[in-house]
Amino acid sequence: MQANGYHSKRLRTRNALVHAARDLVYELGHEKISIQDITVRANVGTGTFYNYFQTKQEVFTAVLDDFREAFALEIAEVRSNLKDPAMIIAVTLKYYFRQAQDNEQWNTFVTFSGLPGKHVLL
Repeated sequence: MQANGYHSKRLRTRNALVHAARDLVYELGHEKISIQDITVRANVGTGTFYNYFQTKQEVFTAVLDDFREAFALEIAEVRSNLKDPAMIIAVTLKYYFRQAQDNEQWNTFVTFSGLPGKHVLL
């Protein structure tokens, strides 16, 4: 029981850091925020950040991973009622193309995060 509480608290803390980083990137862009800014927004000590991430870029990558996870859950729900493999592929491709083009949150974060390289939704 205590282990579950520990993992639950760790997950809440990690999520608070990820959400704080995401929101600050939207507001200020990656260059203008520090790790301390992230921890203040997440309401945790600066040292706590390093229990989860080594750099700002690492927490920004975690934000992208959260987007990908949310997209995967959403498309899995849509595909769960489909039986035809060709339809599953068509629906999946359409979904991800639309997210890549039209999802403002994803596109804004990728643009403002300062992460090098290309970032795909999958």
